[in-house]
Amino acid sequence: MLVKMGCKKWTRGTQLGLRIYTNTITKLEPLLDVPSSDQRWATLGDFIKAIKRGLKVNAYTRRILIVSRGKQALDATMTIARHGRTTQGYITAPHRTWFYNYIKENINKNYYFEFVSASKRDLIVIPKHKGNIQIESDKDEKMMHRKVVSYYHMQKRSLPEKANEIGLYYEIIETEYLEKLGFRPYHRYPGLQSKNQRLAKRNISCDIDVFDRKNRFIKFVEVKSVSAAPGSEFNLTFNEYESRKKCIKKKWLYEIVIYYHVGSNIIERRVINIDDRLIVVPSGYICYAEREK
Repeated sequence: MLVKMGCKKWTRGTQLGLRIYTNTITKLEPLLDVPSSDQRWATLGDFIKAIKRGLKVNAYTRRILIVSRGKQALDATMTIARHGRTTQGYITAPHRTWFYNYIKENINKNYYFEFVSASKRDLIVIPKHKGNIQIESDKDEKMMHRKVVSYYHMQKRSLPEKANEIGLYYEIIETEYLEKLGFRPYHRYPGLQSKNQRLAKRNISCDIDVFDRKNRFIKFVEVKSVSAAPGSEFNLTFNEYESRKKCIKKKWLYEIVIYYHVGSNIIERRVINIDDRLIVVPSGYICYAEREK
């Protein structure tokens, strides 16, 4: 979601950051249907209702990751506070960071930023250059489209209509990554089953079958692209979830590789192997991962 914020300074100019306007907070209300960082508020909506009733309340805060293409991601806190009978918010820029310099160079200017909410931590995208983040996003999307089309052309395969191109883009990125490591990865899409007869009999759902240079099977790889802060939940289909369980039982290697990203900008590549425990929300196989102790 694109939201309007202003580059401002406060506390007699000693602090710089983004000012979150009341209209923007109203726009964020349905998106932030999640608890505050301190668990005092179940949702932003609950906080706003308390203010409208005239209650003197503590702020609604959220952990947030600030990203920009080609820059190091920064952790920060978004605070939405009571301002009379309404609200006002801010994100303070840490000193001696690229974000602080960005605010300083654009002081008193308003821009639209991309805001992505997740259960644990939100994400805000700052344009790499001054100007419209939507234009930057559109250019990035066209670049990813060209890469996907080029890949399928080289493979002499046709790109299916209505393909999830962002998902395919990161499956291709992972395939290329495995090739650089010296493996022989076989990307299944648009097929669902392995083209290797022996693996096909195992009936495992994944995106990439991985072999070594001697054509010996190594592992199954399922790729997930998640446009959110690292650690955010991801979705598994029923077949993918059951395939992982089967591999754990049979002691076959099955990796879930998550690319947390903003467009083509990779924030983190995270590997979940069979030794990691998945925490699953029963409805829809929305998953979190944590390391076994």
